[in-house]
Amino acid sequence: MRKLMSACCILMCILADAHAESYEQVQQQCLEIAAQNPPQVEIIYNYGKLRINTDFDQEQLQKFHYDMTKEKAENLNGLTSLQPSILLDGLNKMDYRVLPNGYYCLFPTALNVKVYYEPVIYILKTISKGTCRYNLTLRHEYTHVDIGYTAMNLLVQALKNQLPLIAMQTGVRAMPEDKATAELAEMNDAYQAQAMQIWNLFQQALKQQHQKLDVHETYARETAMCK
Repeated sequence: MRKLMSACCILMCILADAHAESYEQVQQQCLEIAAQNPPQVEIIYNYGKLRINTDFDQEQLQKFHYDMTKEKAENLNGLTSLQPSILLDGLNKMDYRVLPNGYYCLFPTALNVKVYYEPVIYILKTISKGTCRYNLTLRHEYTHVDIGYTAMNLLVQALKNQLPLIAMQTGVRAMPEDKATAELAEMNDAYQAQAMQIWNLFQQALKQQHQKLDVHETYARETAMCK
């Protein structure tokens, strides 16, 4: 009886090793197929038309600033809202190839992303247009818009470079046909999670660049220019 159990265990181990080796082989074939058919990246980005709003009083501007940043600020002259957003379509466009041993190779053919930002400059309604204070505030807020524009261009380039690599890591898999639906959902979640890391880094970098401009030294220098 013990000999029979030992023989069964050995047989199961051999079969498991053979299955693992077989899967590694078809997975490697799948990766090679995907490498020969890299996904095309399409990024639609819209920077929006810049708008200038002079309807807010000091209290309204402070409230809007707090709602946007969760930070308090006093004596605001102006504020810039960029409202960046991203729509990541995920692994919606896939192709497949038939592999040995009943496997299919699933891989992405296209990666679509939409990136937007809607810049609005708010200037305190009590500041008269054409005055030194108005022009200085406007120039300061234009700098925030330029920071956002530059960051968005860098983001688009990073997405073009990194998304195919992420898709190769997360969206290429050999699988039996009956598991395709479940595994595709898992692959898509992994792709989305890694791709969104790029977006999160962009938002952090954008916030840091804005903070570098909004410091006491900058405000003091700008205030002195209108005395």
